[in-house]
Amino acid sequence: MNTEALYAYYETLQMKSISKAAQKLHMSQPALSMQLQTLERELGYTLLHRTNRGVTATEEGQIVFEYAKNVLELLDDMDNKLKKHAELKYSQILLGTCPTLAEYLIPCSLYSFKEKYPHTCIDQKTVASREVIESLKNHTIQIGLINGTSKNPEIVCHELFTSDIHLVMSAKRSFVDKEWIQPEELYRLPFVLPTKSSRTRSLLQQELHPFGIDVNQLQTKLEFDYLESIKSLVVSGKGMAFLPYMAIKKELYTDMLKVIRIEGMDLKWRCSLIHLAKKQLHQTEKEFIRFLTSKERGFC
Repeated sequence: MNTEALYAYYETLQMKSISKAAQKLHMSQPALSMQLQTLERELGYTLLHRTNRGVTATEEGQIVFEYAKNVLELLDDMDNKLKKHAELKYSQILLGTCPTLAEYLIPCSLYSFKEKYPHTCIDQKTVASREVIESLKNHTIQIGLINGTSKNPEIVCHELFTSDIHLVMSAKRSFVDKEWIQPEELYRLPFVLPTKSSRTRSLLQQELHPFGIDVNQLQTKLEFDYLESIKSLVVSGKGMAFLPYMAIKKELYTDMLKVIRIEGMDLKWRCSLIHLAKKQLHQTEKEFIRFLTSKERGFC
């Protein structure tokens, strides 16, 4: 069946006039009339009552009209999906990721997304969270993944993941001989901490402040920008640290690290996806955001 003729018939009944339908379809009236007659011959039924006041559907024509609506909607839906598929297939995502997420969280999600959309190019670079935000504003990346959240009105922030923060020490070197301690006891323990200029340090300060703990007053042995460096020192017995569960689950399972509980404390590590509020996202970016904020993402 000629879908153009079906569309022409549908529009003619919608307008209730061959002349008005011809005008809308940018056709001459004779050309439109010929399409309608061809459709009637093809189906073997008279579909229209033609009068000086316009056209109406015959009983058979009404059946065709109802099916035409469904068929045309399906064709339109198919066309939209094909266009979206083509856009997803050959698009690029510029992604900025902070080190914590790049190391512990995002690799499995990127792998799963690439399996679903193998032709999509993901250009991922790892920088500190504050640089992710600056790169977003400078348009050198399209989507960012950061520790914590952003309250900047220019940025749309989706919270992706929340992980418990644990106080840990080496299982081979005990700085504490009990499973639970009071918050004030933290001041007598040796710590390996994130650097003072890092977003990780400020997030830790935010979490501990409600409990009356000032991170800057803790006994700091060493400071590092990356959690992996902090974790390595703690495993080797050089001090204690506050680390998110996602970064230490392997070491806890293999008994390399031990968790010390703090009375009354429930610390959280939040991770977020961000993009500019005024940026017009293309289909690939929308799908990537939908994927990461759904259960499909498959974090490691």
